[in-house]
Amino acid sequence: MRFLVLLAALSSIAAKPVTVYIGPATKDGFVSTENKVMDSVQEIREAFTKELRKSPGFVLVGMEEKADVKVYVQRSTSFSTSTGYVGGVTTIGSTTFGYVSKPVISWNTLDAEIQVGVHAQHVYASDAGWKNLAKRLSKDIAVWLIANREPIAKHAKMRQDLLSILCELPSNVDKIECGK
Repeated sequence: MRFLVLLAALSSIAAKPVTVYIGPATKDGFVSTENKVMDSVQEIREAFTKELRKSPGFVLVGMEEKADVKVYVQRSTSFSTSTGYVGGVTTIGSTTFGYVSKPVISWNTLDAEIQVGVHAQHVYASDAGWKNLAKRLSKDIAVWLIANREPIAKHAKMRQDLLSILCELPSNVDKIECGK
């Protein structure tokens, strides 16, 4: 009987939410400060915050060190292309006009990487509009996180346990943020 009471009590305790950081990619310790990347990071954070309302158990954090899951925006590109010439004839009254034009198609892409420990998952989105692009990428990130909630939670728990152990060692208290 005591076991069932203990089990019920433990299951009623809310698990610590998984923390997620979204930021620019770094290379050799240098942060990408390209305007498109930094703007995309902000738009993805805003869109991701809205996605998180639909899936409790994940919290967006502003500091990379406090995150169980890290999302790095690697590249934000925009390109235009033309598909060839389009022509036609228009008649207005008794006058005929001919025209030739070269339509231009614009497209935007975002590349990001989700990291959980040593595991890395690449996500990619493309769209004609920047706001739709951030929403689309945020939704893809949220879907991946939800689908992988169990292994992510296990990783987060191991990470938290390791930090707790390291914080108990006197030599590491200054080096690690232990929440003391």
